[in-house]
Amino acid sequence: MPVSGFMVLLTILLADVIDRDAALTGRRREGMYLGMNGFIVRLGMSLQYVVMAVFFDVSGYNANLEVQSPQTVIGFRVLLGVVPLLFLVAAGILIYQYMKRLNHQPTMAMPADNIVK
Repeated sequence: MPVSGFMVLLTILLADVIDRDAALTGRRREGMYLGMNGFIVRLGMSLQYVVMAVFFDVSGYNANLEVQSPQTVIGFRVLLGVVPLLFLVAAGILIYQYMKRLNHQPTMAMPADNIVK
């Protein structure tokens, strides 16, 4: 659920930013925005790997053991349950703040024929 929410959130925000930019500049620059989107997604994946490595180290995970310690099991449960929940709540707060600011901005009205397609 958190990963799907993250991916949907990115697509919605990206489409909104591209449309606003097109309304302001009269040009469509999807390539630039999609390139930055790819960079940010890769950065997020790197952050994911760092968080996993930290949790593995802190919980005492040992790949050579057949049965892991109770501390390791708790660490995995936190990693799979609590950490995604925290990121989901953070994403919800950010989208709420974004929508709040969006509602307070003046509408950008530009004739549709001024936008290069």
